[in-house]
Amino acid sequence: MTKHAETRIDRLSGGQKKRVNIGMELLTKPSLLFLDEPTSPLDPHLKRDMFTQMRKMADKGALQGQSVIVITHDVESKLIDQCDRLIVLQPGGKMAYFGPPGDGLRFFGREDWADVFQAFADEPERDFAAEYRNSPEFARYVATPISVRQRRLDAGRPEGEESARPKQRSSFSQVFTMARRYRRVMQADRVFIATTILMPILLGALVRATPTHFGLVNSVPSGLNVNAIQMVMILVMSSVLAGTALSIREFIKERDIYERERMAGLSASAYLFSKVIVLSLISIMQSALVTLVGLAGQKVPPSGVVIPGTALIEIFVALAVLSVTSMLIGLAISTLVTKGDQTMPILVGVTMVQVALSGGLFPLAGTLGNVALIAPARWGLGAVASTINLNVIQSSISQGPNGQKPDALWTHDAAHWLTGVGAMLLLGIIWLIIARLRLSTIGPRKRKEKKKSTVPNAVNQPVRV
Repeated sequence: MTKHAETRIDRLSGGQKKRVNIGMELLTKPSLLFLDEPTSPLDPHLKRDMFTQMRKMADKGALQGQSVIVITHDVESKLIDQCDRLIVLQPGGKMAYFGPPGDGLRFFGREDWADVFQAFADEPERDFAAEYRNSPEFARYVATPISVRQRRLDAGRPEGEESARPKQRSSFSQVFTMARRYRRVMQADRVFIATTILMPILLGALVRATPTHFGLVNSVPSGLNVNAIQMVMILVMSSVLAGTALSIREFIKERDIYERERMAGLSASAYLFSKVIVLSLISIMQSALVTLVGLAGQKVPPSGVVIPGTALIEIFVALAVLSVTSMLIGLAISTLVTKGDQTMPILVGVTMVQVALSGGLFPLAGTLGNVALIAPARWGLGAVASTINLNVIQSSISQGPNGQKPDALWTHDAAHWLTGVGAMLLLGIIWLIIARLRLSTIGPRKRKEKKKSTVPNAVNQPVRV
């Protein structure tokens, strides 16, 4: 497949994809390789090439304790003859023959393998497996080798050394290798690129569409800027939605790849942080688009409470931190679900809960106020509100019976802004830890030593193609 190294996988034929899958399995240098009908979609000359390659793999693996087992319905003699041993299973999965391929037809007394399978179909009550167990072939190829092996084990003869494993790269090196690969995969997905760019632009347009003449500053006379809270809510919910949607399917769609690469030595931390690096950059870019499209040209305070310069910078930073935190929540959820179609309902639920707990729809107090502290949107809205002094903007509006009361998290000072940003970062770290713990439970586990059976069993007999 070397000549197709630059070809996208979805443009390969069925047979080429089959060979790519086999190649991916070989990266782990498995001591026992099972191939389930690897030649099924191939034409005759490719079947021959495939068996030849497997023959070479078995010859090389013999020196390292590797075995190759092929399951196939292709009974062409030229292919089967390349095997060291042949196992024939009758209907029901019982072993009707085990031995050299060349002796198989003689054992069954047939001229070709089609006649053997026809005999299985014509005589369903016949116990071919029992006949084999009583045959000289069973004693020669099964019972005797197992007895010899058992005597060696009982005598304390050490087992063969494990096959050589590929040298494992450091986790730090893996992070950047995985991040580069992830970036290239994203670049090849035009739909993803278009969605990633268009979503924040459309969300920013919603902010721009909010009817207001005063933007995010206090109106003169006071009390006329009734839409400032609406703009802030849209900004916050845009960051929550964009960040969570960006990552909520990231792991579940790659789970099979992750499990395979874990067997090859991939670090769970390296995999996770490669995602975090790339997705964080995208989240920050999306926050910049939402802020620029939604607020460019709008009235904003001339300065924030922490970062020098226009308040637009401070608003962007708060939204970017909220988006990254939401991305980490989505990434953790992606490791916890078992199916891709479970993510969309969860995305809607997470977004709606954060809307309710943000503090922008209704005052939060008592138990509900304490529960709301686990929602990043609560702290994100608080940081933005602190920057623009939303309590002052809302103060005259709050005079009415249904008005929004002052919120302590919206206090216009550096301490409250930094508290909001710090709380979002802390929540993000908690969700990052949850994702890491979940990833550590998925993939190969440490091998546990098993007690060796003292009863010979044909299943324990190693077989090489």
